[in-house]
Amino acid sequence: MIVSMTGFGKGSSTLDHFEAQVEIRSVNHRFLDLSLKLPKSFETRERHIRELVKKYIHRGRININVLLKEEGNYQVGLKINPDAVQGYTQLLEQLRKAAGIKGPIQIEHLLS
Repeated sequence: MIVSMTGFGKGSSTLDHFEAQVEIRSVNHRFLDLSLKLPKSFETRERHIRELVKKYIHRGRININVLLKEEGNYQVGLKINPDAVQGYTQLLEQLRKAAGIKGPIQIEHLLS
């Protein structure tokens, strides 16, 4: 049986409102040369992905491209926490008094 190190694979999976597409290309190479193209949201997982690939592939020039797409008009639901808003309002009032600010606090007060 002849085993080639040259190949191409593509797959996709959908979970909730996201679709992940992965393409893997490999060519013969004496050592393992791994190149990853990941979405920004995956950058913190790059080391883990590299370790996972190294478990299964020991040599060759490997290019892995991961694309993450959001399906439809999915939006993360935001909820207002009234208790938190009241707490922040009280903190801002204390800050206003401590800083001797007359009138309502403006964004410029917080940035300076």
